[in-house]
Amino acid sequence: LVDVLNKSTLVFDSVSDMSKYLGRKSLTDTKYVKKYMNPTKLYKGRYEFYYKEDFTGTSSANGPVITK
Repeated sequence: LVDVLNKSTLVFDSVSDMSKYLGRKSLTDTKYVKKYMNPTKLYKGRYEFYYKEDFTGTSSANGPVITK
């Protein structure tokens, strides 16, 4: 997850973890990620999504993990 406003990145273990961080209600509906990845466009006017192996920048930190 790239925050273009703060110029930072977070790496998440799962799309569900990223969805929770973004405040999405449904943690299982992940279709929105592909919608914003191909072609790359901003989600909420702020975020870009990349697969870890496709990202060419430097990661700032790991994102939070969902705890049950």
